[in-house]
Amino acid sequence: MAEVGIAGYARWASDLNDVLDRAPSGGGGVNPELSRRRAEFGRAVDRLAEEARDPLTVGVVGEYSAGKSLLIEALLGLPDLLTVSDVATTGNITALHVVQAADESAAPSVESREVVYCTAAEMTELMQHLHHKLTEVAALENLGEQALADLRAARPSERGRQALTEWYGRYAEAELGAKTASLIDEIRKQDTAYAHAHLLGRRYQLSEDQAKRAMSMPDLKLKSSGPGARSLGNPEQGEQIPDDVLVASVPLIRRVNIRLRVPRRIWDLGEAGALTLLDSAGLNSSDSRERDRFLSIRELRDVHTILILISALRGPVGSEQDFLDMLRRPTNDGRPQRSEEALRRSLLVAGGRFADLRVTARTLRAVLLDTSEALTERRLLGLAETAMLNKLVTAAYKLPLGRQEKQLSLVSAVVGLESMAAKRTVDLDPAFRARLGFDETLAKAMPVVNTWREVAARLEADDPGTPLGRALGEYARDGGLDHLRGQLTRHARDHGGAIKLDAVHRRAQAVDTMRLALIKAEREYTEVEHTPEYEDFHSALSDTRRLLAELRERLVLGIAPGVRAQEEARREIEAEAAYLVARWPQWKHIFSAVDRNKQLIKARTGEEARDPGSLSARAAQKAKELGLHVPDTQADQRSTAVPGEPGELLQQFRDCHRRLLHFVHNQALAGFEQRLEGYADAMDELYETWERLLSDEGRGARKPEHNQRLSELLYIADIDDWTDRLRRASETASEAVAPEAAYPLRLDRAFPWHPAPPEGRDELEQHVVHALRIRRELVAALVHAVQGHLARGEAVLMSAVDKHIRDAEETVNAPETLDLHLPGADLEGAGRRNDPWDVAVRLEALPQPASSSGTSRRLLRQAKRSKS
Repeated sequence: MAEVGIAGYARWASDLNDVLDRAPSGGGGVNPELSRRRAEFGRAVDRLAEEARDPLTVGVVGEYSAGKSLLIEALLGLPDLLTVSDVATTGNITALHVVQAADESAAPSVESREVVYCTAAEMTELMQHLHHKLTEVAALENLGEQALADLRAARPSERGRQALTEWYGRYAEAELGAKTASLIDEIRKQDTAYAHAHLLGRRYQLSEDQAKRAMSMPDLKLKSSGPGARSLGNPEQGEQIPDDVLVASVPLIRRVNIRLRVPRRIWDLGEAGALTLLDSAGLNSSDSRERDRFLSIRELRDVHTILILISALRGPVGSEQDFLDMLRRPTNDGRPQRSEEALRRSLLVAGGRFADLRVTARTLRAVLLDTSEALTERRLLGLAETAMLNKLVTAAYKLPLGRQEKQLSLVSAVVGLESMAAKRTVDLDPAFRARLGFDETLAKAMPVVNTWREVAARLEADDPGTPLGRALGEYARDGGLDHLRGQLTRHARDHGGAIKLDAVHRRAQAVDTMRLALIKAEREYTEVEHTPEYEDFHSALSDTRRLLAELRERLVLGIAPGVRAQEEARREIEAEAAYLVARWPQWKHIFSAVDRNKQLIKARTGEEARDPGSLSARAAQKAKELGLHVPDTQADQRSTAVPGEPGELLQQFRDCHRRLLHFVHNQALAGFEQRLEGYADAMDELYETWERLLSDEGRGARKPEHNQRLSELLYIADIDDWTDRLRRASETASEAVAPEAAYPLRLDRAFPWHPAPPEGRDELEQHVVHALRIRRELVAALVHAVQGHLARGEAVLMSAVDKHIRDAEETVNAPETLDLHLPGADLEGAGRRNDPWDVAVRLEALPQPASSSGTSRRLLRQAKRSKS
């Protein structure tokens, strides 16, 4: 079954961009509102192309100060890459685009750092979010009625936020609740940063120090502004942004992009080849809680896989469910919400900062190791001393929405980095170790780590195969880093394609909704009058597109009413095989292979006759030594063998296999031709339309390429050509295949092919029954051998039809097809390129690609219901 994939959506986005490129959003007298809508649609198409092109994105989420940034640094083997300290620091989202390094011996390396600012529309949406939360909180904290009424009226919009600024200035001295005051402080910071609104929607290169500054909260300072730092200004996009501008505009940042390469000895990305890790801000910051929440929601819309990191210090705190609720929401740009199935596949859970788990080596040894009682996962988690571990494991098993396989990672970036340093795969700077208190943490953690290693070994011995036992063993080995890397890579391999296709498809649905709305808007603004000839041409193009779409559904998806059920097709193949096998002439000799006393005639095999160690061969050799004449053993074998031995039946099997293949492929071809025949009238009518347009001399002289394109459109509607293509494809699918591998009988055996009959059973009757059984086995073997060719034949026909439909659609929707026939197409210059009707026609020619796998499954279910 042909299904659109990610590449199909990428091509669609490229085609849509081509249409927009031919109709610039500004200039040429285009209505300003129409220009704005084109630009908005263009941004949505760019996001679709970006999502289809970029690798799988893994969002690392968790409460504030859960150790996300340090864990990412450890996974990549790049300590000090992000803003990490002994207090929570991450205030902006960082996207790390990780590519597999070609040089295995190379160290992990950063290629570029970039800051991306929110667009004006995103900032308006953020301010509206803050205003909505402020209204909610102020009402709960009993702000006065007049103040609440004024606040509701001060909602920010695209025209500005001045009313909200004036409101909090007017009520600055009022008695406010703590949450209300905190939100007003957030809004004030955003307003202050908005003095740099000229940066919105731009991207700038960053130095290492600047990148850390852009990830951090506003109260953190740059190490050094450096020589030549410029004062506040308006830098050009693509330049490196001045330090003071960056410092003042941190609240406007959407995210920081870092591109880097990692060798396989650090992280083998496998078939994925690349990943994007998203280091999110925590949701519990006292300085920017609602801003961080807004940005997290925005970015999580585009994340494919979510790694939820739960701190071993505090266990689950409720933020985890918060993240799930975010993921369930539909998006503001019109994308539907993720399905529960897609969400289930997206989730992974890890217990972070496991070295900080409050338990001692002495306690673990006393309750788990210094006892003769068997150590099981249930017993390990049921002790008071391991209550926090129990919370971590319970959350890991439950959070992925009831997924059947239990998955668990227990990680410590500190333990993992120390393990990597011992192997000399990373270099830990003394200043870095001192800043994070590495040595103190390790001094406390390592005795417990060694004890966990013994616990894991004991658990594997007493309760083998538990996810907890493996997680503890991997944690004791290297802080659990390799185990987590493997989980992320396997998840990308096993689920990444389906998850990403679901995300791309949801975005494509939103883009298609915008496309239809833009087509309507384009036609509302047009003032062009089109000739009847053009309307005829446009109508014929629309009919051709509709025909191709219906042919894809009927011939490629194979779900039309009346399609032969698979079981029915198998029964027909079985009946044909039984008929062909029953006609073999050897059966008559096989059934009569008895003597006058109803004893089976038994023959030696050719192998026995030629075996110098066999009794007959030794006897013949002895007779020759004595000078006696004896018959040739092979000639004797030929004279006494029963007709129909396995070697002789094999030739009949080959011939029958060939006939069945022909029968099967004829059945597949007949099904396709029958479905195609249902469109004969529509295709003939369309053929006549294109023939009339081609022969219409009233349109004046045509260019050669004009006639060529009309001829191609005429050819698309030729049903005889479609039938010829199907038959040629069927001949390719029915190429001869060697059937020997499917032959069920051994060539080194002769009759009888069955053991001695039970006492009291007539030997002739037993022989006949056994021969019939052998015949059924031969029929079954033939059916099994050709059954796969039925599916293969249908697949070949589907592929041929799908390719022809795609080629035809490219012809119908090609820009030159419209250029040759639009009014005024013979005029030089770009005067018509901004014609709204022209843009509408081109957009209409680019519907969303054919159904995704989910849509295909839905259509198949409908077909099954209609049959029942």
